[in-house]
Amino acid sequence: MDTLLQTLGTLVGRETEVEGVRLQVIEILDAHPLPRVVLGEPQGQAEIQADQHGDPRRRTRRTHTLSLTDEDGTDLNPVIRALAGPELARRLKDQLIP
Repeated sequence: MDTLLQTLGTLVGRETEVEGVRLQVIEILDAHPLPRVVLGEPQGQAEIQADQHGDPRRRTRRTHTLSLTDEDGTDLNPVIRALAGPELARRLKDQLIP
């Protein structure tokens, strides 16, 4: 898992566009069973973010948390593939999908 997290770490800061929205990788979450990628909207309008109790606490840019694989678990998530580029996408797929 450490090797996968190191590989995913190279995605931080990379940007892509999905459905006309610019997204940037801001964090890799070490989640179970697989890490997840957090994307932020750099030019997005700030939204009110709630705490764990649902109480509004602060304004922050909108974020999206993505799984690494598609719904079937047979290929990389298309957004992750776009962010990674061909070589890194191949390495990630080799580490994730037997």
